[in-house]
Amino acid sequence: MKKRGMLAVLCALSLALVACGGSSTSAPPSAEPTTEATATTESTTDETTSPDSTPVVTSPVGTWKVAGFETGGISMTGNIAEAMTLFGGEDLADQFSKTQVELKEDGTGTFTFGSDALTLVWEESGGSIPLTVAREDGSAFVVSSSLEDGKLRVVLDEEEGAVLIMTPDGSYPNAVTYDKSAAKPISSEADLLGSWNVEAIVVSGVTITGDPGAISEQFGFGDPTVAFSEGGKVSMKGDDTTYAIEADGASIFDTADASVKVPVLKLDGSLLIDMSDLMNAEMLIVLSK
Repeated sequence: MKKRGMLAVLCALSLALVACGGSSTSAPPSAEPTTEATATTESTTDETTSPDSTPVVTSPVGTWKVAGFETGGISMTGNIAEAMTLFGGEDLADQFSKTQVELKEDGTGTFTFGSDALTLVWEESGGSIPLTVAREDGSAFVVSSSLEDGKLRVVLDEEEGAVLIMTPDGSYPNAVTYDKSAAKPISSEADLLGSWNVEAIVVSGVTITGDPGAISEQFGFGDPTVAFSEGGKVSMKGDDTTYAIEADGASIFDTADASVKVPVLKLDGSLLIDMSDLMNAEMLIVLSK
């Protein structure tokens, strides 16, 4: 199916976010594997309790798994490996699912990416935890990390702000989510009218959030505003198309192909543009005022 006009802009934005996130998390180009992956130990981290009774890890000792990713003001949480299956293939998904950092009490550890495991030494110093990772040739490189709010933040690229967010079980506490099943059809034009900003992207189990300026700057999207006007007009990044409210709710139509339409739902104070059928995978564009 061809996707043109405004719908093409939406698809390009969603795909670019995931593709950029996936490529940014590759292993450091100068790193060489030194050993095969070793068996990991159960986390022995100390814990305190947060106000909502969620345990908060206070020691870096243990095994850490990927729970999220940040780059340039954009955050990704959820099932990142599943998203990589859709957009990066099974090999990339396998790398993400096996990526972990193991820090032992004796100051040694392992940084595993896919089937490659690199030995490391670490220490806490003034709130930071530099990881000195060994190469096969005997040289080493340093990866910055820190423990914040029970999450290990591993900096992959300081200039780009690319950071792996890791937790002992791979889940992201208090992550922002959008429940499509709780969304309702739109029956009134008043629910659409006005200018809306891109608040988040939900794609294949991953929620991507960031302020509109960060989305625009990081991915060259331009003006991230969607404007619905009276008379069934809608524009985004200078592209105009139409919308209609029918018996089953509101939809955006592609002006290049009137048979292509995308449902628009309301969830609390937000709009959900549901690209799932068009993309053959879960994909929502979340808009807010």
